[in-house]
Amino acid sequence: MNHAIDLVKNGFVLGMFPEGTRSRAGKLQRGRSGAAHVAIQAQAPVVPAFVKNAEPIFRCSNYLSTKPRVEVIVRFGPPLPPPCNPKEVRGLRQYTRQIMQAIADLAGETDGTEEQIANLQDSEFVRVDMPD
Repeated sequence: MNHAIDLVKNGFVLGMFPEGTRSRAGKLQRGRSGAAHVAIQAQAPVVPAFVKNAEPIFRCSNYLSTKPRVEVIVRFGPPLPPPCNPKEVRGLRQYTRQIMQAIADLAGETDGTEEQIANLQDSEFVRVDMPD
C-alpha cells in the first residue's frame, strides 16, 4: 500500500479495482477500502470507472486459446475528491461508499436508495461498464 500511495503522491496514475477481484458474472461486488485508502493518504481524487462485457476475455477456457473478439465498453465518472482528514476512519468508510455508489451509477445497478448504498459500503472506487 505504501508504494501505491507514494506513486500517486508523485503524480503517477494508479488503476485499482475496489472489489479486490474481478466478477466472473459481470456484476458489481462488495468493495474493499484499499483504493479509498490510497486516494485519501495521497490526497488524490478517484475517477470511478465501470467496464462492461470483459467477462468472456477472462474465462478459463480462453487462457491458452485465442481470446474472443468482444466489444468492451468503459464508462468514466467525474473525479471524486478525497476527504481532507487522512486519519479519520469514518471518512474512509464514507469515501468508499461514495466511490462504489459512483460505480453503481455508471453501471446502472442502483437508483441511489439508502439500502442499495449501504450494501456497497465496503466497496472502493473504480467501475467498468461493458455492452452485452
